[in-house]
Amino acid sequence: MGLTIDVSQADPGPVRVAIAGDVDLATVPELSAALTAAVSGRPQAIVVDLGGVTFLDSSGIAALITGYQLAEEHGVGFAVTNPRERIRWVLDLAGVWPYLSGEEIEAGT
Repeated sequence: MGLTIDVSQADPGPVRVAIAGDVDLATVPELSAALTAAVSGRPQAIVVDLGGVTFLDSSGIAALITGYQLAEEHGVGFAVTNPRERIRWVLDLAGVWPYLSGEEIEAGT
């Protein structure tokens, strides 16, 4: 399955990047370009909706982390939302869900 990326913004409001399909080595360049373009517009925040993502590999996780770091460097809020159970499990397993989702990380956990 390919990748579909829909970028939209309600004014005022965050930029919403809705992703559907497989996020893997073959499709990561599209995701990276969309996240970079979203950050370059200097919105208040970017919300990445993973509700349509059916597969996420390590290169996809790396692209999300890079998008998060780029947004942080430019003072733009960044949050990943709405992952399917399997995708959330992968992000938890990689240890990045608390950072990408914007959830508070409790001391000692």
